[in-house]
Amino acid sequence: MRAVCIDFETANSFIGSACSVGIAVIEEKKIIDKRIRCSCRNAAWKTVRWGI
Repeated sequence: MRAVCIDFETANSFIGSACSVGIAVIEEKKIIDKRIRCSCRNAAWKTVRWGI
């Protein structure tokens, strides 16, 4: 079975202030991929990927 988990972080208490999102793909009880995307002040969105 494969599952995808998503986590959003906000800059403050407002729902529209999303500043980062993390995604993990899980298969057979193991994380097979994970990514994070975050906004930085005065910069474009940046994407980071870790090798598993």
